[in-house]
Amino acid sequence: MQRQHLLTENRMLKEQSKLQMENYLIMEQQEIRIYRMHHDSGNHLRTIQLLVHNGEVKEAKKYMDMLLKEYNAINGTVYSKNSIINTVISDKVKQCNSLNIVTEVNINLSDDIFINELDLVSIFANLIEVAKKNCQNNCNENSFIKINANMEGFWLIVEVIYSRSSSEVAYSKLNKISKKSPLAVSGEMKTLSIIIERYKGSMEQKIEEKEISISIKLKKPNIVSVN
Repeated sequence: MQRQHLLTENRMLKEQSKLQMENYLIMEQQEIRIYRMHHDSGNHLRTIQLLVHNGEVKEAKKYMDMLLKEYNAINGTVYSKNSIINTVISDKVKQCNSLNIVTEVNINLSDDIFINELDLVSIFANLIEVAKKNCQNNCNENSFIKINANMEGFWLIVEVIYSRSSSEVAYSKLNKISKKSPLAVSGEMKTLSIIIERYKGSMEQKIEEKEISISIKLKKPNIVSVN
């Protein structure tokens, strides 16, 4: 068991190092693109001014739309104030988009969260990966994944909700699968179990008609629960 814990911890450290490097490269690319855009801003303005002066309003609008699209691409979507968590979610969302899985992210966490950054990254990465794999395996053409995270008192709650295919629903009904069936054991689940144990937390799965949710609750250290 101790060896398994060490192997999992080692894998988590490797994942974090990889994500930190990816985040660094993304930031570097953004800085280069922003510099180029600022450097060429004078030329862009003169081009738009010339098009408008020549009565080519439609062409000027197309040019402005192109610049706006490039600007939005540089800024990207901010899911979290934590840059590494933001990189993790951005990467997972990009993977989901390529698989036609619709994503919805709602994260409301402060900067002084008590969870170790490595653990926090692992929670999001592994939970989303579990949901993504399930959506892929079930081949649901209307697949979706919702990622929620917030603080409730002294508890951090992270939840993923993902879609079920009609064939999976039919199978569940035929075999009378419980709404709280045991979670399948996987590499992701083993990693999550170690983190949950570390923070004296819990994990719960709920199976509904069209979706499945997995939620993790982690308690802030040195807080005694009051019954």
